[in-house]
Parts: sequence; C-alpha cells; structure tokens
Amino acid sequence: ISGLTHGHTTTLWIGLNNLDVDAGWRWDGGDPFRYLNWLPGNPSEDPDVNCVGVNLERNTKWESRMCKQRLGYICKKGNKTSPDVPSSETPGPISCPSSWTPYNGYCYYLVKDTKMWKDAKLSCRKEEGDLVSVHNIEEASAISTQFEFGDAEYVWLGLNDLKTQMLYEWSDGSPVTYTTWQRGEPSHQTNDQEDCVALSTKDGQWADQMCEKTFPYICKRKPLPKGPEQVIPVDPGCDEGWRRHGYYCYFIGESPRSFSEANSTCGHHGASLLTVQDSIEQAYVISLIGFRPDKYFWTGLSDTEERNTFTWTNKERVLYTNWNVDMPDGRRGCVAMRTGRKAGLWDVINCDEKAKFLCKKFAQGVTPPPPPATTPEPACLSNWTSLDHGCVKYYSEENYAKKTWTEARDFCQAIGGDLLSISSYKDDEVVSAMLEAEFHQEYKMAWIGFRIKHLEEHFTWTDGSPLTYENKMFHDTYDYIDHEPLCGFLYPYGWNAGDCDKVREWICKLKKGTVLKDEPKTPDYEFTSYGWLIYNDSHYYISQDEMPMEKALEYCKHNFSHLVTINSESEMTFLWQYILYKRARSSYYIGLRLGLDREFK
Repeated sequence: ISGLTHGHTTTLWIGLNNLDVDAGWRWDGGDPFRYLNWLPGNPSEDPDVNCVGVNLERNTKWESRMCKQRLGYICKKGNKTSPDVPSSETPGPISCPSSWTPYNGYCYYLVKDTKMWKDAKLSCRKEEGDLVSVHNIEEASAISTQFEFGDAEYVWLGLNDLKTQMLYEWSDGSPVTYTTWQRGEPSHQTNDQEDCVALSTKDGQWADQMCEKTFPYICKRKPLPKGPEQVIPVDPGCDEGWRRHGYYCYFIGESPRSFSEANSTCGHHGASLLTVQDSIEQAYVISLIGFRPDKYFWTGLSDTEERNTFTWTNKERVLYTNWNVDMPDGRRGCVAMRTGRKAGLWDVINCDEKAKFLCKKFAQGVTPPPPPATTPEPACLSNWTSLDHGCVKYYSEENYAKKTWTEARDFCQAIGGDLLSISSYKDDEVVSAMLEAEFHQEYKMAWIGFRIKHLEEHFTWTDGSPLTYENKMFHDTYDYIDHEPLCGFLYPYGWNAGDCDKVREWICKLKKGTVLKDEPKTPDYEFTSYGWLIYNDSHYYISQDEMPMEKALEYCKHNFSHLVTINSESEMTFLWQYILYKRARSSYYIGLRLGLDREFK
C-alpha cells in the first residue's frame, strides 16, 4: 500500500470497520482480522466512529473515521472466487482419547482448571495437542456449544501475537483463516500487553487478554490411529441417528424434499421442522450442517399463513432470526439455512424447492415446559395504544421538539422502552390507524426502531425483537442516496429509511406492565451575563440574523471574537445539539475557508 500510494498525502478508506453492533473489527471482504496498524490514539471509542482510513502522511497508519465522511478509497480484488459451498468430503467417525470430543476430524478437550496462557499451551502439548485453533464458523460454533463452561467467563484459545506484535498467529502453526471478535476487539489495552486471545463463553466471540490472566482452556489434537471398529455413539435420550443438544434431539433429513414434505416427515418422527430460539442453538446447528455440500437445509419458518409475517410450523413464538443480507426483502416463501461461506444465514426460497432438512424434538425423559399461564395482560396507559406485545405512543412536535434518531431512541430508553418495533401485519395496521389520527391529513414522518449501519446488511430492531415482518411498501421506497448509516421512519405510505441526523417526530414502545419512568429533562445550558453560550473554556454567540460571511467576520471581530473554529468531535456535537434543541436555522457560517491554494484553513 505504501508503494501504491507513494507521493499522496491524504487519508483513504480501507475495508476495516466496526459497523456490526454485535461484533468487533472486521474486514469488509470477509478476510480474518489478524494484523493491527493503528495510529496512536486510535481506534476512537466514539460509538459513531466505525470506519477506517489509511493515513498516507503518517506512514500508512490507520485511523478511525465517521463513515459518512467523503474520502478517496482503495479497492482490492482477487483473481479467482472461492466456491460458495464446502467440499463434499466429510470426515468419517474418528477415535479420540477418553473425555475428548470428536468434531470434523479432530479431537477437543475442555480443561476447567485455570492456567496462564503459556502454561495452558504446555499442558495441551503434553497431551499431543495444542491450544485450540479455529478455522471457520462451523468449528467456532462447535467449540462454543459442545462444552459446559460453568461459571467461566473466558477460555483460552491458541491465537496470540507474542512472536510479532500486532500480528496474530495460532500456537499450533496453522494459518489464520477466520476470526470473530467481540465488540471493540481486538483492543490491545493495558499498554499493549493484551497478547493472547480468549473465547467469551457468553457469545462465542473473541477478545485479546493479558497472557498472565488465568482461564480454563480448550486443547485440540489429531485423532487416535483407527482401530478395527469405529462405533458411532448414540446420544442419550435420542434415537439412533439423532444428535442431542440441551433438552432436544436433532435429525438431518438426507433426502431432499419440499418444505411441506419435510414438515410431514418430521411429524412422522414425533418432531417438527427446526426452530431456533437463540444464538447458542443457531451456533449448534451450524456445527451440524455447515460443512455439508448441500446449499440449503429447511427450517420450520415461513410466511405461508400470512404474507410478510414469518411464523414457525409448530406455532412457537419467534424469538430469534439470523437473516442473510437483504432478507426477507419482501419475498414470500419458506426459510432455509445456508451452508458454506454463508453457513447459518437464513434465506427465503420457493417452498416447492427440494432441499434437505432438520427435525427437532424433545429428548426422551425431558418434560416439556407447561404452557404459559393465561393471566390477563396488563393494560396500556390511557394515552398509549395497545399492540400484541407492547404499548406505543406518538410524540409530536406540538408538544415536543423534534429529535434526531439517536436522540429519539435515548428518550424512549430513558422512559423504560425503545423506539417502535413492529412484528406483525396486525400491529402494522394498528400503528397506521394511530398515525392517521395523529397526522390529520398532514405529510409527516416519525422515527421507529431500526437502523442499517451497513448497506450490505439487513436491518434489525433496536429493542432486540426478531425480524418476522416487513411492511410491503418498504423495499419500494428505500432511500439509499448518500447516507450510511440509515435509520427507519414511518410516513403515510409505509416504512422508509434515511439520514439519521435529520430531526423528526418519533414513536416509543413499552412492554406491557412496564412502569413508565420520568421523561428526560431538557438539557441545561449555561450562559454568560451578556448572553453567550458557555462550553468548556469557550463562549459562543449563535446569531439568528442572516448576513454574508464577510459581514459575519466583521461582526465577530467587532465583538472581540472570531467565527468559530471547531477542534473536536465533542465540540461539534455540542453546538449541533444546541441548534437542534433551539430549533434554530439550518445553516451557519463557521471559520473554515477554502484558500487559493485549494487547501481548507
């Protein structure tokens, strides 16, 4: 990169970003993030600074920037593409030492005794193995779901940068082909001494840690030499050919069938097509099918009963979704899980397509939980509107100053809820009727609770609700022009998304029974005796009179000041929020000018 950009003195975008709110730093093209080259003071801790540029004036070091800035950029492409599905060669049964767990041709063992990283590595090597290396999402899913971690918060992996600072390598010498970092990781905190990597038992993602900390650890080794007989174990409580995880048994249907045929086949076994209730179960399923050569496996989710509203065949409530990019996208059909490079992601496909499938049922001896008690739902407050799983209220400019999307969400969270999420056609109709009453034939827009931080990803609800329904007009009106991230709003014709920094009215949603908290107070601004706004050690005069820039310069000089110089993100945010709060004019001169040398000063 240094050679390619020799002679240039600017900052150019590269593919590194922190846009996924549930994950850490990653490369846009999907390569593992194993090499760090940050400028001192980077990356920023500001949650809105999520993209990265290479600073050509600072030895091509990296600096984090707000993604909506306009910079030049560097593209990269390979000379070939990787196949979308894995090899059809799947390892057969293997022999492992006692207490070791087999998976995809290797043996794994969780040691619950805590050790420092180097001692853990030596312990694994005494067992003819090494600290575990992880090379794909299937293997990551397997090790995060196959073991009972108890109270341990982290367990050691073999990844480290002890040999070469800021370049992560596996202790067993295998290539680094996959990473899955926690939010904000790798951070290299504690004076850059976090040289060893551990897996979080909470979410299966990774974080760098000081090697002197003590954690449990996972060892990995090659299998034992094959004996005369290799017996495939039967999981307790499951029929032969079924696999046990938690309270359930899972079966892979090897004969391709349509969605309805697969559902009937599962029913004949006293089971239903797969339901997925959380990310842990999702990870386990990935470990079962991710390496398979087949592109799709049916789950039990579809919108065949009500268009654009996805439900499970066994009528369980949908608590979790894991959609592929741009899904459901208004498609009607049945949901299948991908394998290969997109293992675990959900696509909507034609229900008549033939695919293999997954069945799920309670293990023998497990007592299914009783149906939830039918207690009366708490009523919504008198000025709130009732939905299936919550209460909603419209905050109009007649009583409240308009807010940006972030400010609106902060307001809703402060009173005990979040911005509106919509989970069904019925709820969408109720909200539409409420808006018709509020709008009074006016063309208005109100913030709701979804945000798209990256245009290549589907949206998610900010309150954590699964994405089970989309407004039919949504994808016909999507506003992608010049904005990233995008935030969701309602308008008279449906849903849309646009610039998060615009000010609009908004809609909050509370769970039924939630005690409403006090509304946040308006900010307290401090002023001098002569009316200038105070921030840190500076005073500001915000004019309401329009004039040319030269006259504005003269006015400021006459008052022993100058047009404002903005020196930090926090100073810019303070002034911007004050202007929004006062609902003042939309544009103001500042002291930045483009000189004859085409440089800003």
